Amino acid sequence: MDFSGVRATLRSSCGACHSVQTRRGPPRRRRPRSGTFLGASRADPSAESCSNEGPCLFWFKHDLRTTDHPGLIQAAKAAKGGALVPLFVFDPEVYSPWEESEADIQWYREVLMSLKSKLRALGSDLMFEIGKAEEVVPRICEELSASTVVTQRETDVVWSGKLDVIAKRIPSGSALSLYTYTLIGQNTGWSYPLSFAETKEWDLSGPVEAVGRIKSPEGASPGRDIPSADDLYDAVVEAWSGFWGEANPIPEASSFPYRSAYCSPEILSKVQGSEFVLSGAHEVVANNLNRYFAAFRGDQPRPESLESLALDLEVPGGFGQSFNVLFRKHLSQGVLSPGEVYLAASSFKANLNPLSALFSASLKGANAAMAEAVKYDFAHNLHQYSLERERMLDAGGDGAVDLSYESWRWRGTHQEFIVGSPSGEQGEGEGKGKKVVLIHGFGAFGEHWRENVVGLVRAGYTVYAPTLCGYGRSEKASAQYTPQLWSLFVRDFITSIVKSPAVLAGNSIGGYISAYTAAKHPGLVKGLVLVNTAGKLVEEVAELPFEEVAIKDEDSGFEAFRKTVVAEVGSRLIFSYLERSVSGLLRKAYPQFPERADAGLAKEIERASSDPGAFDVFKSVFYLPPPTPLSNLLKEYEGPVQVFQGANDPLNDAPARAKQMKELCGVEVQLVEAGHCPHDEVPEAFNDCLEAFYSSLLTL
Repeated sequence: MDFSGVRATLRSSCGACHSVQTRRGPPRRRRPRSGTFLGASRADPSAESCSNEGPCLFWFKHDLRTTDHPGLIQAAKAAKGGALVPLFVFDPEVYSPWEESEADIQWYREVLMSLKSKLRALGSDLMFEIGKAEEVVPRICEELSASTVVTQRETDVVWSGKLDVIAKRIPSGSALSLYTYTLIGQNTGWSYPLSFAETKEWDLSGPVEAVGRIKSPEGASPGRDIPSADDLYDAVVEAWSGFWGEANPIPEASSFPYRSAYCSPEILSKVQGSEFVLSGAHEVVANNLNRYFAAFRGDQPRPESLESLALDLEVPGGFGQSFNVLFRKHLSQGVLSPGEVYLAASSFKANLNPLSALFSASLKGANAAMAEAVKYDFAHNLHQYSLERERMLDAGGDGAVDLSYESWRWRGTHQEFIVGSPSGEQGEGEGKGKKVVLIHGFGAFGEHWRENVVGLVRAGYTVYAPTLCGYGRSEKASAQYTPQLWSLFVRDFITSIVKSPAVLAGNSIGGYISAYTAAKHPGLVKGLVLVNTAGKLVEEVAELPFEEVAIKDEDSGFEAFRKTVVAEVGSRLIFSYLERSVSGLLRKAYPQFPERADAGLAKEIERASSDPGAFDVFKSVFYLPPPTPLSNLLKEYEGPVQVFQGANDPLNDAPARAKQMKELCGVEVQLVEAGHCPHDEVPEAFNDCLEAFYSSLLTL
């Protein structure tokens, strides 16, 4: 990829890679059972070196390229005698047939074949293995008598768990060396700012030096041939065969074949019948990226081309989502580094005709790419190093509660969640298998259920509190955020992380999302608890057609323009007001006990509002089409439902609304003296209500 014309604006890349070396494994984030959460401590750079004189093993995971690759440079320098063995392990357990389709796996295979070709051009090859990474990597390490295993530091909870096991299993004479990548600023490796504003004083990292010829060890075998995409997909399905069955069937193939696209299905329906195929070949990807930038210059694109698809995916309230549908996979799997994406876009803008550059629409694709590269890099490093800093959960000091903050890669983005479970023997008793998933409301985050998580864990439950994509410390990737997209997130979270049916509880819009998930995927949900939920109630339960966007095709040019101006200007004014008024507005939502709307809650909401992309997530709400009524969803679900309603909700007539839900939908209702967030205002009452509801399910 050509970086000419932009290198001069970038600093040296010496801070782009941080290396940690340890004899037996990576430094762990400490999670004391006392409930005090500490960030990672910096490893001693003078850690004991390995005793083996064998080759260096470089393990590719989410860094499937040979350019702008600090880890590969690190591995080349660590190689004893210059010998280096590149390895890729296809671990079926880390993929999911609910999140990846046959087309997604075909794309992965094409990437690996392209990477293999790139490595051969450097005098090496890609050793391919299939199986559980925690079994394969130590075995290969022992067979090669590897001196060092170099691989990327992990954020994802599944990959991190496997890396921890590998650290314990690699031979005693080998060292495990981790690297990380940073686009913005010099990464010290152990301290990353919570606020994006702090990074604005930093420069961008330039591309690292290109790796030279790679020396392979004498007699090294390239491993097995890369199997067909069908065989790889079958391995993924087989790995998950014992979990769900008929309760959660694998989705049918859709018109847009890539199940991993970060986009709502109603938006992807725009490209129905498109024959466009995402490429995994590195040279083609680089060319496609430049075609994407050029798609917004105003030329008439060929039907079903990349350019046509990019324009179709750009809808009001979803600026930049075309990049995430077309290139998020390449960014998250490291086919392109964040730096390569950012610099390619910068180069396009620098070389654009000055007259064309006057029209901002011509820069739309390049600006979207630059924004997504920054969002990805910030979220990635925030989740690596600062996910546990300045949090609110307190597990107490008796060791009865295990709590942790975790990161999960969903559709190429970084999402955070809290998981709490009874520790030790308490977790193996009658409460084992009692799972609850808590979904927060608009603008909040998983910790809004702080005392519910701890209280329910003490009562014997395993509790999950994810932060919805676009909120809290979850990544705010560009998309038109809709209940459908958030519902897919909840569906996949239960499928891949919880891995068994659970009681699903939600507050405000989180209640509506929970109801939508339960209605569309009832096999995932044991029961539903709605806490001052959003959603329209109608007496006539007839399906309301979901309109694709708030701006309709039949709108006149002036009407569409008027709606856009109202949404853009109105959302900006309201967002600015909310940023300045968080504490006061929170206290109004807690009329009985306003002191519960404390500084910690307000501080995290304010922090999240400064994340890159936060305003675009907020703005997308102004473009939401009319959703399916809540009463429809509850009729469709047909399962047990409990309503926990704060009677003093300042947003509506809560008692009348609770009565209407009971009459229309036949649900159980408990009114309490509290406001819009009764689960946090009177947490003991909510916990008691949920426990009673869960107990009632056991008698059904």
